[in-house]
Amino acid sequence: MPRTPGRPADHQVHREFITLASDASSGFKNSRVKCKHCGHEITKGTTRQKKHLLRHCPNYKRQQQSQQPQLTHHFPVVDKTFKQMLDELAAIAIFADGRPFNLFKSKRMRILLSKLNTAWQPPSHRRVQRLLAPTYSQYHNQVQAILDQAEHINVIFDASDNITSHRIINISIQVAN
Repeated sequence: MPRTPGRPADHQVHREFITLASDASSGFKNSRVKCKHCGHEITKGTTRQKKHLLRHCPNYKRQQQSQQPQLTHHFPVVDKTFKQMLDELAAIAIFADGRPFNLFKSKRMRILLSKLNTAWQPPSHRRVQRLLAPTYSQYHNQVQAILDQAEHINVIFDASDNITSHRIINISIQVAN
């Protein structure tokens, strides 16, 4: 037979009390219960029992506080300068290794980077494009300084076709140490 609609039973409250055997000599008509935490006897009733636990039973309050989960995890935060530095390093890695601008768009790459630092979102391909101009200038100045100091340089040309039959020319410059 289905249960009649109404207020649901609060089973958690009943777990905190022991039902006492009704004794005709005690003079109480209603069933009595005893608190498991402090031993206080009251008339059985969900509302009354709940009120006792929340307002009057110090042992129950202490137990509930000790069972509260403690936040022991650190939630990392990336400040603006650190994010800028990480974005610049990402742009340098893309530029120096000749990777595509959308390298960080890949699902697996995002999973890897989120495991390394959950607070940092890798830069979009548009942000990488904006960061590449200063990165290129920085590398250009470094290479120019090395070439200006070198007595002899060796220039190597290599040409080939890519998969779409477009001509690719690689130029390498070697300097003596």
